Amino acid sequence: GAGLGSSFFSAIDPRFMDALSDTERGAGFGLVRTVYTVVGSTGSFGVGLAADLFGWGVSFALLSGLYVIALAVLVGNKLLGTGY
Repeated sequence: GAGLGSSFFSAIDPRFMDALSDTERGAGFGLVRTVYTVVGSTGSFGVGLAADLFGWGVSFALLSGLYVIALAVLVGNKLLGTGY
């Protein structure tokens, strides 16, 4: 589970490196990686907070909704040809 969850780093890091110029790669890549790591680490807090405030059903429904949005973005990228 943990290996699968952290495997996206090896797929997303080269995409950021390709998008950054040579002068931006040091600080820019560090900033991008820090931001998505911090945002990603708040997920368990958000799920727990939603469960405490609204119950586990709402919390899992919120999580499912986010997965559906992510899937829709991936399918949209594929259909429009905007992804790699």
